[in-house]
Amino acid sequence: MRSFFYARVSSKDQSLERQITAAKEIGIQDEYIFIEKASGKDFKRPEYQLMKRILREDDILYIKSLDRLGRNKQMILDEWHELVKIKKILPGENFKVVHDDWRKGKITAVRAMELVNMKNNTFYRRVKEYESSL
Repeated sequence: MRSFFYARVSSKDQSLERQITAAKEIGIQDEYIFIEKASGKDFKRPEYQLMKRILREDDILYIKSLDRLGRNKQMILDEWHELVKIKKILPGENFKVVHDDWRKGKITAVRAMELVNMKNNTFYRRVKEYESSL
């Protein structure tokens, strides 16, 4: 099982620094950090496609925020479904740990959302996806 991180910004004047810092804090090895400065209009991005070809079942994929995958909600959901259901990629470990603590009542939902840096609707959508993949 390997851990990957995908970082993307839409334009050349935007900074990838926060995303790369997050990847390093998690302990992702440099060769498994895929960085792209490209539009999110579709998934025809070289680094993303390379990462997707390399991913194997039970690898872990970290993304700072699901909107880093793309700009169209349905396209993001379809792509996430392909990664999680078809390729059997696991969501980042941090989400699983936070999810488990929340379900056991150790932390509130608000605290869980803060820890995984997600808004309310994104958090509950990920919970549903994660729990349906168990």
